[in-house]
Amino acid sequence: MLILCIDTATSTESIALVRIHDGQKSNGGFSITTLVEKSSERGGIHGPYLLDDIHLILDESDLTLAELDGYCVGLGPGSFTGLRISLATLKGLSLATDKPLYGVRTTQALCRGVGGDAAVAVIDARRGEIYIEGGSLTEPICCHPSKIWSFLDPSFPWRLVGDGALKYRDELTENTNATVVEGADLHAPRAALLAPYIRPNEVPKLSVLEPIYVRKSDAEINYPDGFPDAVNRVPRSH
Repeated sequence: MLILCIDTATSTESIALVRIHDGQKSNGGFSITTLVEKSSERGGIHGPYLLDDIHLILDESDLTLAELDGYCVGLGPGSFTGLRISLATLKGLSLATDKPLYGVRTTQALCRGVGGDAAVAVIDARRGEIYIEGGSLTEPICCHPSKIWSFLDPSFPWRLVGDGALKYRDELTENTNATVVEGADLHAPRAALLAPYIRPNEVPKLSVLEPIYVRKSDAEINYPDGFPDAVNRVPRSH
């Protein structure tokens, strides 16, 4: 299977063309060959670049959308806007080309980049919080950096990875056996590492494929009953 993978859960845009070797497993997921992979630091502003970068990576590979077998998107958790942009883009391409779209958690890809059972993905959730997954945590959760050891054993030599691990390095490693992994390239999500977790025979419906937000958005927190003036707005006539 030839899959176009995209992750924009963080400030980094990652796009990859990956071939999945059906029936071959490696480290708990399918064995893959990465044909092309590009990462760009976008400062969290992905909208103006994503479609152009998809065109570029296909053009450089001398491939077209028609030659792909499907798509895979990083579902986060991460930036609310970033997640929506990549998911909406690939949903549109999936509909237009009648090819399946798969979703995989960004935290899974981060852990795979490190390898081993000690890897813990730590993504900056802003508001002084982090998203974490790894070890005994098989689903991502959101917490304050000081609360991470309420969920994981601080005496275990965890290997922390992600922009949250870099941002809160001192707080996360103080009085613990945890360390932040070396290598700047490991801390940004790699779209290619989403592919091993695809389940080719389980194609999700586009209508139910949604980002993994873990917590409420700022709009939901600030306006739990909707925007205050929404009921007073007069519908526009056509």
